[in-house]
Amino acid sequence: MVLDGANSRFYLNSVTDRIFDLGGPLNTGSRPISIGAGETGTNGFAGDIDEFRIWGDARTPEEISQTWPQTLQGPQPDMLLNYPMD
Repeated sequence: MVLDGANSRFYLNSVTDRIFDLGGPLNTGSRPISIGAGETGTNGFAGDIDEFRIWGDARTPEEISQTWPQTLQGPQPDMLLNYPMD
């Protein structure tokens, strides 16, 4: 998912799957983040998540397609968090 300030773009294997209008600023409240499910733990993702990354910028489709098939090692420019799930 990429948040660019106006839209939320969901990618599946580096290809845009869905685009949603954020309709306002991103909620940065104190609730924990859910990976693969809705905020209440419902509507779970039916599949596997191989790696979860948080970047400090809105990645372009080109940047996503260049790095998605790779397991990234060490610090990367603008990468805030990387959870490989091997």
